[in-house]
Amino acid sequence: MGDRVGWSGRQPWLRWALALAIGLGVVLRFGHLDRQVYWGDEVFSSFRVAGYTLAEVTDRLYDNQPRTVVELQAQFQQPNPARSVIDTVRSLAQDDPQHPPLYYLLARWWEELAGGLGLPNTVGLRRLLTALLSLLAIPAAGALAAQLFGSSLAGWIAAAIAALSPFNLLYAQEVREYGLWSGLLALAGWLLARALQRNRPRDWALWAIGLTLLLYTHLFSVVVTGGYGLAALWWLWRSRAGRSAWLGLWISSGAAGLAFLPWAIATLQNLATISRTNGFTAQPVAFGVLLQNWWLNLARPFIDGEPTGQILANPIAAQGSIALVAVLVAVSGWNLITRESPLARSLLLGLMGSQGAMLVLLDLSQGGFRSAIIRYLGPCYLGLQVMVAGSLARSLRLNPGQSPRPWIGVGALLLVLLGSVGSSLTIAQSPTWWSKQGSYAIGAVAQAIAVQPAPWIAAQDAMPRVFSLSYQLPPETMVQFLRPGTMPTIPADRDLILFRPNDTLRQQLTQAGYRLDQLFQTGSIYPYLPPLDQQAQIWLDRVSRQPKPEN
Repeated sequence: MGDRVGWSGRQPWLRWALALAIGLGVVLRFGHLDRQVYWGDEVFSSFRVAGYTLAEVTDRLYDNQPRTVVELQAQFQQPNPARSVIDTVRSLAQDDPQHPPLYYLLARWWEELAGGLGLPNTVGLRRLLTALLSLLAIPAAGALAAQLFGSSLAGWIAAAIAALSPFNLLYAQEVREYGLWSGLLALAGWLLARALQRNRPRDWALWAIGLTLLLYTHLFSVVVTGGYGLAALWWLWRSRAGRSAWLGLWISSGAAGLAFLPWAIATLQNLATISRTNGFTAQPVAFGVLLQNWWLNLARPFIDGEPTGQILANPIAAQGSIALVAVLVAVSGWNLITRESPLARSLLLGLMGSQGAMLVLLDLSQGGFRSAIIRYLGPCYLGLQVMVAGSLARSLRLNPGQSPRPWIGVGALLLVLLGSVGSSLTIAQSPTWWSKQGSYAIGAVAQAIAVQPAPWIAAQDAMPRVFSLSYQLPPETMVQFLRPGTMPTIPADRDLILFRPNDTLRQQLTQAGYRLDQLFQTGSIYPYLPPLDQQAQIWLDRVSRQPKPEN
């Protein structure tokens, strides 16, 4: 779509700067894919790709039998002939219906293809698929911004912001669907905007396809669909659209709903499973804690330079950075409401408001901190990025002599891009990040275990984290999962290490004549969110035989 002002002709340096930013964002997605810890949610993804439910894994693992980390990964973390694509879909429907199967089927086919080519099933190879899928978010965000704001400049800025965003980079390198989800959220919004403006059967058909893909990527897409739908209905009513446009919206959306119906039924049949698996986020927290996390989360689409998630190590710099982002968001929101088209206003507010309002209302009415879990905020972050891009493009499109000066927009754009570049470069060089949650300290745990000549790890109820740890241990390391009330095997030629032992197990071993020495204990990682901080704690005890008392 053309510009109101020929920005690329008047400001060629800006075109090259935005192109360079987009290229850097693409490159960063594929750098060091195996560097960061393979955390608990990625472990669960591999369970699903391999076709296992949690109950099946638990039944097979908690048998007191030792296994090497290689055996663990080969049996439960990789596709094998004993488990089919149907098992992958079944495991998701029974255990994780909030995660529809599109991404997981792609991941299974990707790993089977790599296996057929003789490639090793490494962490880097698995994450490579997500990195490739995440590329969709860059042109899709650009297309959405260009469509809504009527400017290719807005599209280029949105694409650059999406490419360099530290939030987007984090989830472009995880074996999870969130990188794909961001791209499909933007793609669906663009397709809907085109269909509303052009009202052609082909455009409504493309919206139906895009919406179906979106729904089969994440269950929260149902909420976003509601937001998009309300925005579309309001725009059709306001613009006094003809009957064909109304029919196009209803028929295409209905077709996508019918296509999603099988998974909707599976979800309704397993609502108790969703409640159980996500019960952790329902723990009550003080309202002040929520406010602090909302404040921190506001900046993360643009700046995030601290591994524990506090934005920056210096509190003054952190608060200043968040305040600058808050001003930018506030100005952009004002421009959206007062200056932009009704379609841009309704679609972006529908995108951000539907998801954000649902999470906030759930937390305020039922207790919990769902609205503080950043990966749930993908729709809000996409909306913020596109909204800011539109505001920056408006300031840069002003003709010379108009007020305010376009250099204000240039300065704001440079601050956004430089903040994102610095954050993304920091993330790319770090072995862990706040998004790893309960697995944040796995790298430090592996280093503590590595000093033991022949480690043998016994664990009771920390199965995802032990799998996460297994990716950083020597292949000959032994792991034993204990049933409740049972004692670990005490090997004569190995160093027995207890992973997060409870007091009962410690007491049993002490009474049996063993000495327990603390080998590792995490400190506070997430002081701004106490339930998450408690979940992330890991401790290790080294077990040795008590010396016999001298006569």
